[in-house]
Amino acid sequence: MGQALIDATLAADDLTLVGALDVPESQAIGVDAAWFATADPATLLYTSSLADSELAASGARFTANEFLEDDVNKFRELAHSPGTVSTLDRSTDGRREKSNRYREILEPLGLGDELRVALVSERRCWGFLCLHRAAQARPFDDSEMATARLLAPVLAEGLRLSLLL
Repeated sequence: MGQALIDATLAADDLTLVGALDVPESQAIGVDAAWFATADPATLLYTSSLADSELAASGARFTANEFLEDDVNKFRELAHSPGTVSTLDRSTDGRREKSNRYREILEPLGLGDELRVALVSERRCWGFLCLHRAAQARPFDDSEMATARLLAPVLAEGLRLSLLL
């Protein structure tokens, strides 16, 4: 499976990897909205992104939260953490309202828990993935986090190779 994702990435541009969200592993995660970005591994700044329409409309607000405000699960922190994966509910002990991102962006959009992933290969971050659940949906569980953790380096390697070739 991993090689197929890498091959698909090499066959097209770097954002083709978003199509990998339709593979069986990610379907097992189950999401209501998703955001994906490539990143410059030297600066961790986004170089391109794709998002579901409800997230895209709030893109400037998400970016301001990420780079200008204190909050949980910042992508920069995840890129340098051993697991590279975290959820909003775990980071706030189930008290989402502790997060500015939740109060000011996610809650008004009707979203609840989010699973954030830094796509790291060879100790460098090549992109980010943020999966969202509706407010009334159950939080992401250990199994879903493990799936994201397993898929992340494969996606990262696909991004890395697409940039090299």
